[in-house]
Amino acid sequence: MEITLTRLQNLKRLVSECHSQQAFADAAGLSVQYLNQLLMGHRNIGEKTARKLERSLRLNPGWLDRSANEQPPSAAMVELSPRAMAVGRMFDRLSPDQQDAMQKVIDALAQSVGGHDQADCG
Repeated sequence: MEITLTRLQNLKRLVSECHSQQAFADAAGLSVQYLNQLLMGHRNIGEKTARKLERSLRLNPGWLDRSANEQPPSAAMVELSPRAMAVGRMFDRLSPDQQDAMQKVIDALAQSVGGHDQADCG
């Protein structure tokens, strides 16, 4: 039972780092309906689903099974280049409307080069 709760907490944490549930579901290869069932606890995150999520989101195997204090705060933030960090700082200085517009550009670019690749989540 403890592993089920740990996986759910980690899933909620990952989803909260994404700008929308739809974007997260797309990146994870899930339908929004199934994601909501997982988030609401109507379905458990079993072994197969946990490993699928980890592969889809490029997380280390077993990432969802570890409590928050056993892992870095976010999978995508671990290996950012200096250039990516500079872009992130510039993005943070934009107004909310400008950030939304920039996110649309990033999403479109990510789609054009073969998928989300967590451009909109993580």
